[in-house]
Amino acid sequence: MEEYDLPALGAALIRSNAIQLESVRGTGLYGADLPVGSASRFHFGSIGKSITAVCIGILVEEGRLSWDTTLSEALPDVRMLPVYRNVTIDQVLTSRAGILPFQSDDEGDWAGYLNTGIDGQSADPLGRRRALADYSLNHDPYVEPGTRAVYSNAGWGLLGLVIDEAAGEPYESFVTRRVFVPLGMTGVQLRGWPAAADRPEQPRGHYPPEDKKPGSGQHPRSQELDDEYQMPSWLLPAGDFSGTLHDLALWAQENLRGLRGKGRLLGKDTYRLIHSVRARERLDQMYLSHTGEKGVGQFGYGFGIQNNLLGTISYAAGSGGTFYALIVVLPSLDAAFAGVTNVAIGEPLDKLVKMAAGLKRR
Repeated sequence: MEEYDLPALGAALIRSNAIQLESVRGTGLYGADLPVGSASRFHFGSIGKSITAVCIGILVEEGRLSWDTTLSEALPDVRMLPVYRNVTIDQVLTSRAGILPFQSDDEGDWAGYLNTGIDGQSADPLGRRRALADYSLNHDPYVEPGTRAVYSNAGWGLLGLVIDEAAGEPYESFVTRRVFVPLGMTGVQLRGWPAAADRPEQPRGHYPPEDKKPGSGQHPRSQELDDEYQMPSWLLPAGDFSGTLHDLALWAQENLRGLRGKGRLLGKDTYRLIHSVRARERLDQMYLSHTGEKGVGQFGYGFGIQNNLLGTISYAAGSGGTFYALIVVLPSLDAAFAGVTNVAIGEPLDKLVKMAAGLKRR
């Protein structure tokens, strides 16, 4: 916290049979006396994609979907351009469907409409996901489906509608009933930032300084309780969950247990499929260069995959621009890590998990 000038920081070290260490320190508002603790929520960002992938896995195991189900089969009542009709769920999960990226709201007129226009089309979340499908699946593909991976938040929003249809109930109730309740993730909040006018005690998100390096002299800037920056509601399946560090640790633990054949939600083979390499892509192509990342990434369903001296490692990270959360699963060590902070800086948690795994000294 001191090194990176963070308002708050939390970390958990996890085994398949226990959460061994769990601690949250700091303040929910930079420069203020607003202590964080076990009941404090942090935004999970795109870690929500791993949750949605497991929801798809549940429906696959029940025979209501397959990884090769096409969009025309999954959404028979949704009109779509012919180019999308044979796109599979596997391709959507690996961002190879050509669907509009929506990595930020400045990618063109269509991105502005996805950000502010879709939610005005319906009063309920399911209707908004239908409006998203009607718009995005009748828009020319960003790239030809099946050719390369381009990270698509809109694609993950569409998977929420696929779950609506296959499950016969809204995504919101399905993910709560089939994921959060069985795992005891009782602190999870669907949609919105942890702090609001009716919950001012919760941590605020913080925009990072331009210079994120330690010792820069620049400080994070907190969100207002009524910050105009809010995620559109259709984005929930792509990553608009908040929860406590304990909630996140339980999610990491379930994936660790699942890979060892002891998961509560899915069988071992399905977990292994979700955590296997399903796509490879140059990061500057996948993320449209806005992250500045280089090299080639390997991706499963909602997880990044790495291979090193510790074996196969799965990870999922999320930000939303004002928080940062990370889980890392190391099945060969029967270990996992979960971390949260309320400023959009990833380096501290990346460094912390490497220290915890013995890959980097302080």
